[in-house]
Amino acid sequence: MTAPFRKPLPNGRSSGIRYGREGKFRAPPKGSPWCWLTTELLASEAWRALSVNGRRFIDFLMIEHTSHAATENGNLGATYDQLVEFGLTRRLIKESIRETVFLGLVRVMQKGGLSFGDVKRLTRYRLTFYADRDGNHATNEWKGVGQDKVDEWRRGRRLMRKTGVGVGMAIVGAAPLRENIEGSSR
Repeated sequence: MTAPFRKPLPNGRSSGIRYGREGKFRAPPKGSPWCWLTTELLASEAWRALSVNGRRFIDFLMIEHTSHAATENGNLGATYDQLVEFGLTRRLIKESIRETVFLGLVRVMQKGGLSFGDVKRLTRYRLTFYADRDGNHATNEWKGVGQDKVDEWRRGRRLMRKTGVGVGMAIVGAAPLRENIEGSSR
């Protein structure tokens, strides 16, 4: 059975636009924010290597992205309290952020700072698989992550857990975060 398409274009080719019931069910929901992910991203080593908390962190940023009409990528912020409320384990938030940065899915644009009372200085993030707020194309840094890098990350994580060394002192995990902060002078 072929899908019902609209009237052909003047050159005789199909418009590719579905109509009727078929088009309604295959379209994004009207009036509701939505986001897309490519099959290439979903099948990538980086995406498949994500931990549960790493995935929750990405999900939170994607929701934040769609909440701003997909126009603020690169200025997406999240407090620890928001992430805990969303379902991340507080003690694993830093490791989850490092993981997503190492896997090339997120880039830290501006490092946050200490918060006092109601004044919160958020860390700002960019999802690398979407265009940024300045109109620049997606950088897709996750494409450079192969199985060897995933294995390296896992070895470093195991070493941290075994030795009891903090997340910030990880042999593998510490350097990528510093390197991925935009405008970093380190």
